[in-house]
Amino acid sequence: QAAKASGQLEQAKEFFESLLRMSPPNPRGDYGLGLIYAEQKNYEQAIEHYKKCLSYQPEFPLRLLALVDAFSERKSLDEAKALIESFIRASPNAPVPHLGLGYCYAKSGQVEAAISEFNKTLSLTNKLPDSCYQKAIALTQARRLRDSLDSIDQCLFSTEVNLNEEYQMAFFNIIAVNHLGGMNYPEAVKWFNNVLELARKIGDTGYEEVSLGYLARAYELNGSYPEALKNFQQGYELAKNSNNPSSVINLTRYPSLIGNVYYALGDLPKALEYFQTGLALTVGTGAVRTQAIYLSSIGKVFDAMGQPKQAIDYYNRLAEIRANSTNPFSQLFLLDLTYPFYLKIDDYQKAQPAIEQALKLARQLPDAERELKALNHLGELLLRLEKPEQAADAFREAFRLAKERSSPLYAWTASAGLAAAYWKSNKPAQARESYLEAIRIMEDVRSRLTAEEEKVGFFQDKVKIYKDLIATLIELHGKEAAKGYDAEAFDYAERARGRGFLDLLAEAKVNLDQSLDPALLEKRQIIQNELSRINSELVAERSKELSKQDANKLK
Repeated sequence: QAAKASGQLEQAKEFFESLLRMSPPNPRGDYGLGLIYAEQKNYEQAIEHYKKCLSYQPEFPLRLLALVDAFSERKSLDEAKALIESFIRASPNAPVPHLGLGYCYAKSGQVEAAISEFNKTLSLTNKLPDSCYQKAIALTQARRLRDSLDSIDQCLFSTEVNLNEEYQMAFFNIIAVNHLGGMNYPEAVKWFNNVLELARKIGDTGYEEVSLGYLARAYELNGSYPEALKNFQQGYELAKNSNNPSSVINLTRYPSLIGNVYYALGDLPKALEYFQTGLALTVGTGAVRTQAIYLSSIGKVFDAMGQPKQAIDYYNRLAEIRANSTNPFSQLFLLDLTYPFYLKIDDYQKAQPAIEQALKLARQLPDAERELKALNHLGELLLRLEKPEQAADAFREAFRLAKERSSPLYAWTASAGLAAAYWKSNKPAQARESYLEAIRIMEDVRSRLTAEEEKVGFFQDKVKIYKDLIATLIELHGKEAAKGYDAEAFDYAERARGRGFLDLLAEAKVNLDQSLDPALLEKRQIIQNELSRINSELVAERSKELSKQDANKLK
């Protein structure tokens, strides 16, 4: 890897050839030459050298795994399987051939057969961490995330070897990926931070860059936008200066990831700038999925800016890509990008089958995040089709899953949608409860934004939830005037107006503190703290069932 990064593969080749000229020949020479030939895509030569190395050192697992990789690249996994089975016949109780056969099965998508072979390896020895790792990888790729985590716990507990830092990093990474895929974002953040710390400790900048990207994504999905932005930008800078293959690929992806955060924060011009930069980077690369992401993102921004003609141009280009897709993962990916636009332009005939297909695929694969997104959009569609009871079912399911998976974005969307469904079903009391929950989650996310610039625009596309709550409270006041719903409506109207005003001040870079006397500033802070405390108590009290509210506290 070092020789490749520095462009010195030929010098490395000479070194490994010198090892073979020793007496006796050092088998590491064949292994090294196999790696070089594989890097140069000369798989025939790579396979020959791996075979020679294994004839001298059959007990080393990495040699056999590299051999399977070479056969896989040559599209001849059956040959690899036949060869490894001959090793097993010669030495039935040797653990490494069973590991290699499991890896071969995993490469061909035969998960159960792969796990069976990995388990045989583990039954023969508890000194091979590779068997633990490959089993966990196979389970993760089959989307059996909980099983993967359980297998890591069992394996690491029973393994007798002390894992070096590279093995630790690999295991921590798969643990983090499983938590991310299972939408347990706090745990994903913890484990990706562990990976990042180890990568920096051993100086592996490629692993560091990838870890930053994953860590940022976990922060983003957990609603921690400042941390997400910081880590995405750090990863982007590392990718710009890296020759690592994954970094070269990620270089075209970071503008999308950073743009998404700016979009979530309401900074549409900045989001558009990053999306257009990223689209330009994909030209001529053949990265169809990445191009599709940028086409959808740019279309979404133009639509949000009130420029539908430009948006339609980009979505039409995206539809052309989707028409040529047959892979279920790609189908779900492209459906996820296109059906929100069908909803936006009120094309329900196209939106409904697309959403239903996306939801079905998301559950089959499974894909937890896209399942949540599809459920919320299904609820929105059913509301527009005047089917509030069915819409409520979709939103309730989305809210339950979002809370289980610690996903505030989908939770507040589902809660607001459920409130709208209750409103259309003439259930204003239930609508009030759901609107309050949506606002509580939104304000919790906003409270975690540290810089004023990050708060600017956050409520721009969320003010409707406040307005709908206020309309609900006025409706309730008309039915039960003595309950104090009018005062509650006024309170939320002032809060929404205050949020918007503070955001505008921040956007205009107005600093009201510059000309104030320090004593007044201190007094203002004391008053603000007291108001914040009182307001929190009022919100908490009004969130209770009406029969349990303390009338004295609401006076």
